[in-house]
This record gives sequence, structure tokens and C-alpha cells, in this order.
Amino acid sequence: TRDLLYDKATNKQFITVETSGGNTFYIVIDYDKPVDEDGEQYHTYFLNIVDEADLLAALEAAGGELPACSCTEKCAPGAIHTDCEVCAVNMTECAGTAPEPAPVTEPAEEPEPEPQQKSNTGTLLLILAVAVLGGGAGWYFKIYRPKHEKAAVPEEDYSEELADYDDPEDDGPPWDEDDTESEDNE
Repeated sequence: TRDLLYDKATNKQFITVETSGGNTFYIVIDYDKPVDEDGEQYHTYFLNIVDEADLLAALEAAGGELPACSCTEKCAPGAIHTDCEVCAVNMTECAGTAPEPAPVTEPAEEPEPEPQQKSNTGTLLLILAVAVLGGGAGWYFKIYRPKHEKAAVPEEDYSEELADYDDPEDDGPPWDEDDTESEDNE
């Protein structure tokens, strides 16, 4: 049995198909998406999960025959029997026997002597020496040198400035300066 419904607004046809085994398939045909250039075939979707076993069961129930592989040797890429209906469509479904591969004799290879492993002690010592020198230089410039520069700065000589103030006439307070100047002028 089948039910047909066409929706003009979406331009899709909805079909419900029920098989004699009781399986129900929901099919949608989208008339806006043609598959071929002539517009005679359109995208068709199943709305429920349909696998190959479901379709084969429906085909057998309808009395159709399933194609069988007629190959004597297994098909391989580039050597497909186009007379076989199964292999022409899907090579992986070939039921032919696989030919035995010819035994390949590989020449015995002489094992190459393993190269001696070089010790990395020289490299490690070089890296360690660079790290020690870098740390020593950093310590010298950041800690040792600034301390000794502070200690080596000579005390400033303030003796010249004090000599200017050793004049005995200037020992008085600044408010008395006006009185002494007026006495000297008289």
C-alpha cells in the first residue's frame, strides 16, 4: 500500500510505502533539486533508517531475483569483469577466489653495523660551562660591581664651602646685618 501527498508550497512529494512484511518506509521527493540536466530525476530521501538488508528483503518479497557474482577469479582494481552484474557496480561484492600471490624471494640483506653512539659529555660540559660563565657575569654586573662602585666614590670635598663661612664678621644673625652695615657707613 502507498499514500501520496504533494505539497505545492514546498514543491515536495511525500510517499508512505508499507511492505508485505510490515515495514513502513517514508519517502520524500524534492522537485526543486533535479539530479539530471533534463529534470526527469530528483533528489529522493528516506525519512527513516533504511539499510541494504531492508531493501533486499523488500525485493525478495516482491519476487525479484538478486544478482549473483559469476566471477571465477576475484576482481582487482584495473581488472574488473564487466560481464558480472555485481562486480560492474561494486567490486567489493565479488565472490570469486583470490589468486595466490607469487612467492617473492627477498635477497638476504647483510645487517649494517650499528654506528657507535657518540657520548654527549662534551656537549653537556660545554652547556654547563656557558651556564656557569653566564651566571658569573650576571652576578658580577648585578651584585659585586654596584657595591664596589658605591665604596669607591670619594667623599665630596666640602672644605671650600666651609671656608666661605669662616669669616668672623659673618657670625651674627641675619637680622643684625642691617645694623652693622649702617654703623659701617657712618
